[in-house]
Amino acid sequence: MRKEKEEEEKLKKIKEELKKKLAEQQAQIKKMLEEVEKVRTPQIFDGTLSRVSEFMEECTRYIKEKMKGEKMEDQIYWVISYIQGRLTDEWKKRIVDKIFENKWKDRHVEEILQEIEKEFERKEKKGKENIWENLEEGF
Repeated sequence: MRKEKEEEEKLKKIKEELKKKLAEQQAQIKKMLEEVEKVRTPQIFDGTLSRVSEFMEECTRYIKEKMKGEKMEDQIYWVISYIQGRLTDEWKKRIVDKIFENKWKDRHVEEILQEIEKEFERKEKKGKENIWENLEEGF
């Protein structure tokens, strides 16, 4: 009888320890998931003008948090890989050509983000100008 009680007590302790360890591991997993959620990869930028700023913020945040120490060239290629779609094809081809011609050698990733901003904000402004011209002309 006494042996049985001792065994029961041991099992109880083991169960409590396992529950405690499980709770600790679950807390760690939850914390890790929260960290992953904070810094997500950006959504593909397809040239949608209203997404320029958001895309740049997503890229900047990800690079600062997840790509520290990576070569600048790799960071630039990474940003370019998230630019896809009919509205971006011409611009992307020009940039990739410059990269392969070594015209982007020793450039900083911020410069590619500035190029994106400049190109697509310019298009947005041009689009707005066309709307105003059409309104003035009565379509």
